[in-house]
Amino acid sequence: MLLSTTLTLNKTMAILGIIFIVIGVIIGLFFGIQILILAFKESPIWGLGSIFVPFVSLIFVIMHWDKTKSPFLRGLIAIPFYLIGSVLAGSAEEDRSKKNTATICINQLVISCDAFFEEYQALPMATTSINDTEQATDNQLMATLVGKRSAEKENPKFLTFFSWHKARDGKGGFIIRNGKMRLTDPWGKPYRVVLDYDYNNQLREPLESKIISDRRVIAYSYGPDRMSGTPETNADNICSWRRE
Repeated sequence: MLLSTTLTLNKTMAILGIIFIVIGVIIGLFFGIQILILAFKESPIWGLGSIFVPFVSLIFVIMHWDKTKSPFLRGLIAIPFYLIGSVLAGSAEEDRSKKNTATICINQLVISCDAFFEEYQALPMATTSINDTEQATDNQLMATLVGKRSAEKENPKFLTFFSWHKARDGKGGFIIRNGKMRLTDPWGKPYRVVLDYDYNNQLREPLESKIISDRRVIAYSYGPDRMSGTPETNADNICSWRRE
């Protein structure tokens, strides 16, 4: 139920995009065939040339405008259907691509924190709390995972546990300003990482307050709506502990 609204919207956009494109193709084919029939009526050479030789059909339309004007102009009706369909399908594909990118980054964050634990027998920023804590991917956490000198207390070996590309327009990567770094999701918000600082191999996931066992780290993104906290805003959240 929580995921259904967003998933349904994306699927609807993709389906509508395909429908509009198909309608455009049908319209284009219908009037294109009418022009092709006129070409064969004029001459088999015109007809075969329109099928096999590029631009012959267009030349035929220009040279026989009095006959081809009506089907040609009507065929232009297909263009808006192509455009609308492409926009709808492209928007759905872009959204799907962003979600895939966020999922990869979330999983990488979890793996990086687990690797940090294996190296130091402590989770990143464990000195800040003795209770399970949710951290944002701001400078303190990311400098620790990347191995910056400023995080020597947390990562004295300066090992690199996490790497990612730079953000574009403040979204989908590292934002580095004044020597500080922040990791953002594809919609411009920091990721959220929940760490098992009491080391009981149990975490309470923050969206539905369910207990997750055998995990030291979980992570999530607020998703396209850039919000969290209610069933409605949580619906599009992308989480390491559940799969859509």
